[in-house]
Amino acid sequence: MGAPVLQRWITSLDDTDVGLTVLLCYVLQRTDDPTAAALAPALFTRAWNTGANQLRFAGLDLLTSIRTTADEATTAQIIELLHSLHTDDVFVSTMLVEALHRYGQITSPYAVDEITEEITSLLTDLNQPDAHTRAQRILESQFEEVIAAPYVEAIDALDPDARRALLVLAVREGDVTLFTDVFLKELVRDKHPDALPALQHWASYLRVPYPFWRDAVNCHLLGIEGCAAHLPAPPPLLDGHQSTDADAWRCYGHILFWLTRPGLDPHERDTRCAPLWGQLTGPLLDAAVDPLRQFQYAAMGTPDIRTSALGRIVDAYPAQTRTVLHHGLHALDQLTSLLPHGRPDDRAAIVMRLLARVGDRSSLPLLAVYHDHPALGSTAADTIRHINNRTITNV
Repeated sequence: MGAPVLQRWITSLDDTDVGLTVLLCYVLQRTDDPTAAALAPALFTRAWNTGANQLRFAGLDLLTSIRTTADEATTAQIIELLHSLHTDDVFVSTMLVEALHRYGQITSPYAVDEITEEITSLLTDLNQPDAHTRAQRILESQFEEVIAAPYVEAIDALDPDARRALLVLAVREGDVTLFTDVFLKELVRDKHPDALPALQHWASYLRVPYPFWRDAVNCHLLGIEGCAAHLPAPPPLLDGHQSTDADAWRCYGHILFWLTRPGLDPHERDTRCAPLWGQLTGPLLDAAVDPLRQFQYAAMGTPDIRTSALGRIVDAYPAQTRTVLHHGLHALDQLTSLLPHGRPDDRAAIVMRLLARVGDRSSLPLLAVYHDHPALGSTAADTIRHINNRTITNV
């Protein structure tokens, strides 16, 4: 779609053309033509003047995306336009600040030397009352675009020991934040014993209920995996939770520990995991289904599911996992949960998707029951197809 056509579309817009306005914003975001990019200020102005946040978001995304494509005149026009805008909405305001930063109109108010001095102060006395909070703020500031640059520079200049100490300080206590799992993954990869206190905190801790419970689950699993590199046996898991649901989580946690414990031969691993599966497929069966559902959510951001906690567990023990999942379909109303449980249809859908990975011919009758289900019929059919394709391939 050339610039003249786009211009006609933009000129024809009125306040009712919400979908078309958003679509045109998306089209222009991808342009590498300065002539087309020159249409962005007019399109943005129409989007902004509607007062609708969705359109303002799309318009600000557009201006940000064409920064390197816009010519000098368009850039000057956009800068003048951005400076003229005002909003009381915190989310729109945040995007507006980011757009101004993108166009060089805002620089970080923080200096590298000041940040380095604060880091040095923290690492000199790790037991300062606010040390954890300050370390967390410093590390998370790397991801705040407007202020990120000096923080990135200061943190990148740290030697490995100092960087590790700052990471441990930021995650050694407290609740999960948006980036806690990012910091924990770095510590798990590092495999240094200095990280053990922070890893033990997350292996033991899981706040229920919690707004960011998926992130909390991921941090809990990372804590267990990290501890496996340093401890001969699992650390205390889920202190403060006493229930059959917590017992099921602890069983899976111990299984994950033994699966990731270095130097353990398969026979010893299976010997240690057998009684745990005996609990999960026996007295804890009603509680054993939902942790797999939570592990599935936690694995969603993993590039390769085989490296996630879920992948390690179900790939190492498909038969035992299958027994748990079959129970999930057969006795859906009996299942219990440590975390928010979700609707029965949602739980069943997750069970089916997991069976697509580990199900076999014995899974098909249980899935066939859902064939005509209004909400789950297509998921059941997809799962049956996956199982059939996999079992035929393996013959």
